[in-house]
Amino acid sequence: MTYDFDSLRHMSRDDLAEALPDFLRLASGSPVRQPRLHPLAAAAYAERLSLPDLRTRSGLTSGDFSSAMESGLSQLLLSKFSARISEVQSITATKYVDDFKETDFLAISLSEPEEEATDNPDAPFLKTSISENVRTGQLRSFSGRLRFSRPVWKTWSGELMNAVNEYGNSIFPGLERKILAETLEAGTWTAGNGALSITALNDAAKLLRNSTNNAGQKCNLPVYALAIPTELEMTARTLRQTFGWPDLKIVVLPDLTNDTTWYAIADPSISAPIIRLVLRSSPDPRVYANPRLIEGAEFLTQHDFNFVEMSGVAGVVVMTL
Repeated sequence: MTYDFDSLRHMSRDDLAEALPDFLRLASGSPVRQPRLHPLAAAAYAERLSLPDLRTRSGLTSGDFSSAMESGLSQLLLSKFSARISEVQSITATKYVDDFKETDFLAISLSEPEEEATDNPDAPFLKTSISENVRTGQLRSFSGRLRFSRPVWKTWSGELMNAVNEYGNSIFPGLERKILAETLEAGTWTAGNGALSITALNDAAKLLRNSTNNAGQKCNLPVYALAIPTELEMTARTLRQTFGWPDLKIVVLPDLTNDTTWYAIADPSISAPIIRLVLRSSPDPRVYANPRLIEGAEFLTQHDFNFVEMSGVAGVVVMTL
């Protein structure tokens, strides 16, 4: 289907809502697969329409256009956010909650099995005990604002989308990294000593293997990732290459306050000492438009999340000098 803008004086809100995500991705320089590219978005991009031009040609009210922009901007923000948050997700276990109330999270640990004599000496009974650990967590809500002046709003949409890109690449991913760094620094973990090096990494690996759960059982957890301050990034990458360990994840947390402290972390799918809370109904950042703003454009953004340290759950070794 080919769109002729001269004949599209009254395109529907649904038409525009379907096309806007692709148009915004094109305007931001993000790749869009051609077979899935909406033809209306391609036509608008080819004519280098500004967003006010697009609204005028569509015949939509400012309220309907703002609603369509909410959807398009949310998808664009999510695509940028998802790419930047993957490292945080790699060392935490995501849990969904239904509201902002305090929620209890239960961790169950099993002790080392012990043989108990039975009437059949060839079939001893293995006895184990269960230890329960409950931690309480609660979502936190973070919001922000993207506001463009009237002259900027009337320019070619690429400049506006570059601002949205920067917002999606930095604000909310940066917030998650900051809160995660605070959670790591406040946590009670298995501790060792040593600057990041071959020897210290070997020591951290042994500590993680020998760490015990609440019931006293050794967990035998391998190192899956390193969480480090920015000062140790090149050292960590060199060590990964030295060990020939391409699967070792390196998570740089600029908000860690100690330049020499680092963390060896197990795969959270095996043992998850840090839980990442998100709202079940809206687990990702959201965008809300303000259609009443006359002299420009304003979009409010919101993201609800938090981290919970499951003390007593093995999976983190902190190494300090």
